[in-house]
Amino acid sequence: MKAASEAKKAYDYVMAGFKYMNHNPEFYFSSGLYNYYIIRYPEDHPIVKPVVLFFKDGNREEGLRQMDIASKKGMFTRTESSFYLARIYLKHEQRYDKASSYLGNLVEKYPNNPIFLMKHTEALLLLGKYDEAQPFIEKLKKRNESFFSLVSHTLEGMYLEKQSRNDQAAQRLYLTAIRQPRDEEYTKEYQAFAYAGLARIAIRAGDKRKATEYYKIVSDLAEYKGTLKEAKNFLK
Repeated sequence: MKAASEAKKAYDYVMAGFKYMNHNPEFYFSSGLYNYYIIRYPEDHPIVKPVVLFFKDGNREEGLRQMDIASKKGMFTRTESSFYLARIYLKHEQRYDKASSYLGNLVEKYPNNPIFLMKHTEALLLLGKYDEAQPFIEKLKKRNESFFSLVSHTLEGMYLEKQSRNDQAAQRLYLTAIRQPRDEEYTKEYQAFAYAGLARIAIRAGDKRKATEYYKIVSDLAEYKGTLKEAKNFLK
């Protein structure tokens, strides 16, 4: 209800932005974001469906197209549009190639931004480009901030599990990762990745009970459609 209240406050401004898109490309970002999430958010959070009945209809594909225009033509919203699109393609659409394209450009333009580096590395691993991801993993491992400990352990675990086929080393890294504090906005999904990795390793070791335990945690933690689907397929 609190989110709905805030949405009502923003609604008039967002609607006004639709009128200005042809005059100022910055408004493609807010309009695209609305078009996409007015459809997507109720799908993920059915409790808000009665509320959004009073809002203007959206169009997910049109929303993605509009945000892409902002990522190319916007001055103030270009970077944010690219990052939002990358996260959408990672979390919701499972289009890791599209996410990697946006994030690769961001990393090239802002090589010292650790969040862009983190997400780009993730996209490369999910895309199966393990050798391309490896140098970025090494960069993340050199970060001193505790924030990145969970990230680097998880991503290196994914690399060792999937590229090196070293379950023992990957398991150690995943177990370290799940003991690290998480940030709800940026690193919660990496804990879900780590638990999913531990589940896959348990399956290969013939321990279905442990795999079930891990995948149940994944179901509670994960927000990415791909990760949730993996857990659901095993638990069904």
